[in-house]
Parts: sequence; structure tokens; C-alpha cells
Amino acid sequence: MKGGKALLLYFSGTGHTKALVEVLKRRLENELDFSVLLHSIEDKGPDPDLGQFDLVVFSYPIHAFNMPLNYERYLRKLNLKKGKAYAILKQSGEPHFLNDASSRTLLRRIRKSGKPFYGEWHLLMPYNIHFRYPDALVKRLLSGDRMLLDAFLKRLERGVLVPAKENVLLSPIGWLFRIERLAGPLAAPGFEADEKKCISCLRCVRSCPRGNIRQEEGRIRFGRDCLLCMRCAFHCPTDAIRMGLFDRWKVNGPYPLAKIEGSSPEEDERFLQEHCWFLSLFPKWERYAETARETAFSGTISKE
Repeated sequence: MKGGKALLLYFSGTGHTKALVEVLKRRLENELDFSVLLHSIEDKGPDPDLGQFDLVVFSYPIHAFNMPLNYERYLRKLNLKKGKAYAILKQSGEPHFLNDASSRTLLRRIRKSGKPFYGEWHLLMPYNIHFRYPDALVKRLLSGDRMLLDAFLKRLERGVLVPAKENVLLSPIGWLFRIERLAGPLAAPGFEADEKKCISCLRCVRSCPRGNIRQEEGRIRFGRDCLLCMRCAFHCPTDAIRMGLFDRWKVNGPYPLAKIEGSSPEEDERFLQEHCWFLSLFPKWERYAETARETAFSGTISKE
């Protein structure tokens, strides 16, 4: 497929998914002559008509091996039989195979629609919860993401389709971890803004995707409609948000992705020692990204 209209339909918590779809938009326009509409589910106005697009790419961050609840609810409203072709671009902070459970219902709906499917692509971005990634690891992730986008665009250009088939063995795991969706509503009323640090910029109030944060009598207050997307804490300019039980997992401050990608950061030896098991997951994903790119450009794959 080359040329036509594409819709990149996404939700981004702290901005990482948005960064990825912005890169994909530029590449679709510059390399495959697409006209691309970038649409967040938070955008005002009417929902886009899937029938107007030659390609629809669904993109979201993975929350505890599931897609975010607000994104799942948004997709329920859509008639996938109207679209002409689909792809999935999801992102998480680690390459664990259980993340494949996140797309199970969407894959099922795409398969039932009978429309062409250009694959499910699992890209990685640094954590916005648990702990902060050092620049050297972030650069590795961005390199792997670039190779996977290379592979996706080449397969799209050549019209190489894949079956939209979910891994049924992972479905129970996905359902089990949906319990994480209770954590936000239960914990968020205990969140607070440190009065000594808060500068009342109201960035958290304006940016919350659920409208769950408000200012009352000069103080920041949190309700129960929380996705745990971490946007408020991650982007607080003074690191004033206190998240109760989740405070020890909080990551504050965006990663300078463009700067990191163009630099040559040194390895953080302490991080390597403290997270050696966790880091052992990444080489397999990096080999997968390299193989996906090599295969897409080798001419050995054929249209299905």
C-alpha cells in the first residue's frame, strides 16, 4: 500500500505514545505519500469516520498487560467493518510476552471485520512508573523502535498482511490483571500536592485525561476516576504530586528523547547491577526488531 489516507487513532498518558505516532505520521507522509490524520481520543469534536481512511492504526500504552480503560471504551463505539485496513502499534516499558494480552479483544474485532491487517507492533519506551530508565537504555529502545517502524512501513508498502489472531492462552492473564484498574479509583483520593512545592500552575488539573483533578480553596484535590496514567506526577514541574502507596514508584520529569537519540550516553553501572534480571529481557526484543527489519527488506516475505 502506498498513498491514500491514514488515521492514527491513539491515547497517550505521559506523551510517549504520542511521540511514537508523530514519528510514524512523518514517515508515512514522507516515505509512502500518505495523507495522515493524527487523532487523540481526547480531542474535541466528532469522532473520525473510519470509512474515510485507507488505513487505521490503533495506538496505545499498555497498562498492566491491558489497554487503558478509556481507550478500550472508546473503541467499543467504533464500527470496525467500516474501515478498509488496520494495524496496531502499542508500547510498553518492557518486552514481556504477557503484554500481548493487551490487544486480545481488538484483534478479535479486527478478525471479525474481515478487513486487511498489517500486523501488531510492540514498541518500547522508558518507564513513567516503577523507576527511571538511564539514557543508555532509552537509546537502545529508540533504536529498536526505529527498526520496527522500518519493518512496518516496508511491509505496508509491499502489501504484506498477517492474520489478526489473538493468543487465547493469554486471555485469562489479561482478565486477571484487569484488577489493576481498581488501583487508581481506590488510591487516587489519597493523592495530594505538597503545599511547599506546588506553585498552583494547574497543569495537572488541565491535563488529566479523566478530569479527575480539581482545585478547591487553593488546594489540589483528586477524585476516584483515575487511570493511573501518571501524567500528573510525570509532568509536574516541581515534583509536588504525592501518590500515597504509589509514591515510591513515581517517575518525575519527561525524557529528552530527541537529545538522547542523538547522543552517546554511558552505561549506568549501578542500574545494570540493580536490575540485571529485568535487563535480561531486552536482548531478545532487540533481536526480534533486527530480524523483523531484515526480513521485511530481504524480499523473502510474500503477500498473504
